Amino acid sequence: MSRKKEYEEYKKKYLEFQNTFKQMYYDKIKGLINEEQFKMLSDELQSEMKIYHEKLNKIEGQLNSNDVKAILIQQAYDKIKNIIDMQDLNRQMIENLIDFVEIFKDNRIKIHYKFSNLKNFS
Repeated sequence: MSRKKEYEEYKKKYLEFQNTFKQMYYDKIKGLINEEQFKMLSDELQSEMKIYHEKLNKIEGQLNSNDVKAILIQQAYDKIKNIIDMQDLNRQMIENLIDFVEIFKDNRIKIHYKFSNLKNFS
């Protein structure tokens, strides 16, 4: 099952629990269940709701993280493609690609590209 589908299932179940809780509250007000029954059922229901709420939060975090990664990768791809499509490189293009350059005592050069760490690529 995909994470989005799983999220939708959990959300549906969570909303069902909320509706059940509301109905129980109305039943208590109408006198269909007493305070003790309401308390017992309410505790069980809130425990289940907490579990689903935590699952929803976890999946939301994962979906958001994956969405952010996809956006960053697409941005990196777009910038690199724009540079490749152009014949001449200018200063702005280089600044978009390179984070910094290290020059060592033995004359080695190491180029740190922004897209090697996607968080730096903006």
